[in-house]
Amino acid sequence: MKINRLRTEIQTLGEEYHKLVEADPQGFSKILRRELPEAVYNSNAIEGSTLTLKEVKSIIIKGKVERAASVKEIYRAKNLSLAADLAYENLDQRLSVLLILELHKKFLSGVNDVAAGQFRIDNRRAKKDAQAETSPEFVRALLEDLIKRHNEDNREFLEKIAFFHVELLAMRPFPEGNGQVARLLIDKELMENGFPPIIIQNKGCAAEYQALIKQYKKTGNCDELVIFFALALVESLRKYIALLSSEKTMTLGKWAKNHNIKANIASNKAKRQSIPAFRHDGRWRINANYAPAPDPSPWGDFITTPVE
Repeated sequence: MKINRLRTEIQTLGEEYHKLVEADPQGFSKILRRELPEAVYNSNAIEGSTLTLKEVKSIIIKGKVERAASVKEIYRAKNLSLAADLAYENLDQRLSVLLILELHKKFLSGVNDVAAGQFRIDNRRAKKDAQAETSPEFVRALLEDLIKRHNEDNREFLEKIAFFHVELLAMRPFPEGNGQVARLLIDKELMENGFPPIIIQNKGCAAEYQALIKQYKKTGNCDELVIFFALALVESLRKYIALLSSEKTMTLGKWAKNHNIKANIASNKAKRQSIPAFRHDGRWRINANYAPAPDPSPWGDFITTPVE
């Protein structure tokens, strides 16, 4: 079963990751900070932001952007990085309504101060967005109940995270910023469990991610979302291990060419995490010294996907 293979991979990679973090906690903190703009860029892009990764990096690192971008988009980029800092600083704090409200307030400050840190008070967005079904007067009570059930949930951590995520998005407690806050909470929960944050890529993954959210609403089953998160976590572990160990990497396209592998096959393997590839600054990379194992299937990987 695919999820069992991924769980085994997560356990194995997790052990290596933990050793590297323990050996160099300052290095880990620097990498976490360095990776933040890419996380911010993708999370906001999923919700429609037009800022490029380069622009988001400039906003977060330099505090400015070269072109005349939307003020609200600039604030969303800057604020999401600050909200991430807040989430990472509170790893020992159990999930609560207060913490979620604080993260939302941090994210929307300067963008929509009236709504920042406040539950939605009407159903205007609910009529426009099928995900928003919870009546405003029930949001706080239902969120408190969801958090209580989450904190008492004894299931495997990825199952807990996936279930809480889809339930929170279905509830849609805020007039805006639900997606960004919900994805921040994924990272907080992962880090509490001793794993690195994940990045849900806007390019190539957002459509699948959103389809899985909709699938849960129809079926009540989030098994495929658990696999989606597991794949993202395996990729993230490989990235952090590569960065912490300073291993030599190259673009996936170059690696594929060096090993006479078709670009679409290499990309397919990377997406399935059957090779140790990861995305960095939006491009697939892989250990330069990794030698591919022979493909046991006579058909190989036949889905045609270009290497980014």
